[in-house]
Amino acid sequence: MTPAVALVQQSIAFGTLPLASSGSTDELKLVQDQLPFWATNFATVLTDYQGVISGDAEKQMTLKYQFDSQIAPGPFAEIAKIWALRNAPSARKFTASDATLLKVYAKPWGRAAYADMSLKLVETGGPQDSTRDLRIRVTIGRAWRVIDAWDATTGRWLVGETPQYSGLAIESEVPSAVAGYLWNESYIAGGPVQYPQRPGTSNFNQARIDALNLLNDRFTSHRLVDRHFEGATVKIIRFDPATYLGDGILTVSVSGRLLETDGASTTRTIPFTQQMKFLRTVRSGATTLNAVDQQSTNGTWDSGGELALYAVDIEFG
Repeated sequence: MTPAVALVQQSIAFGTLPLASSGSTDELKLVQDQLPFWATNFATVLTDYQGVISGDAEKQMTLKYQFDSQIAPGPFAEIAKIWALRNAPSARKFTASDATLLKVYAKPWGRAAYADMSLKLVETGGPQDSTRDLRIRVTIGRAWRVIDAWDATTGRWLVGETPQYSGLAIESEVPSAVAGYLWNESYIAGGPVQYPQRPGTSNFNQARIDALNLLNDRFTSHRLVDRHFEGATVKIIRFDPATYLGDGILTVSVSGRLLETDGASTTRTIPFTQQMKFLRTVRSGATTLNAVDQQSTNGTWDSGGELALYAVDIEFG
């Protein structure tokens, strides 16, 4: 059973947002390789979106989902809907050409986060063919998504770079992330062994794999029968942003009681308080938190000071 984790509200320290930098050569190549496919898919989504007018309810839902996954809700999404639905349902078609990367922005550890690009959006088959020159900003990762567009008339981005993270959002995310982490090292009689959620790409991840292997050995040999957490709470200490989109590192303090029952039915209760660090990643409008470090009882951090974020933050895996 996933343990309950209660949030203890307190003031959160926010680090300074760093200046965006260019990605590594490998990152730039990965982005460049995906560019033609994404541009074609972007135009196809606009073409298909015309079906929301004539399609049945299920089809409408599918097309709206495809559109939202490709273009984030906001001012550009509303403009794109007007383009797509004008004169629908005629046999109009959108195609993209001359897609060009203008700049790729990377997180401090080198992984690409978002990019500015230009392309020509060609519309054919309607009352009048047209070509629009677009300059847009897209998030980069397993799925690309338009998050902003340049308005040449006003000379500014429609949304801009106002930080898109908040204490309220972070507070809503942390308890479940900590609960999942604690569940991953919990055991019940007759239940399965546990497996790490991440490969050994960092000192911390490898230390966690080793620790879970030791717990699994105790569990399969019946030296450990039950292991669970009670009264767990979390305090958010600090957030160090990596991008204005909300990527970054969270430092939290977790407290509670660990209860372990051995093969002789003897239960011991171990109060604990430890600090942890989570990598906060924003992809296509969804936020994930993954543990990247924890502090041992002697005050040292399992990472040894090297979080290996470039390896952990696998955007293209």
